[in-house]
Amino acid sequence: MLKIKEDALVTERGGFCSDRIIRLKELSHLIALSRSTIYDRMNPKSKRYDPSFPKPLKLGESAIGWQLGDIMSWIKNLQSFNTSISN
Repeated sequence: MLKIKEDALVTERGGFCSDRIIRLKELSHLIALSRSTIYDRMNPKSKRYDPSFPKPLKLGESAIGWQLGDIMSWIKNLQSFNTSISN
C-alpha cells in the first residue's frame, strides 16, 4: 500500500493543487517508491512495468516532471483496486 504525505500537497485554501508539476524527488517521497522503481514502472521492458503509471512531462533537455493530479488519480485507482481485491 502506498503511503501519501498529504500535508505537502494541500494548498493554503485546503484543496489539492492538481495542476502542479512535481519532480522525481517529490514523487519518490510521495508514493514511497525509489527512483529506480519509478523508472521500472515506466519501462515496458521491465517486469515491474505498470502501463497505468502516469507518463512524465518533458520540462527541458534533461528534466521531467509529473502532474500532481495524474499521480493522485493513479493512487486512487490503486487504492480502489486493492479494496476490491480484499473484499
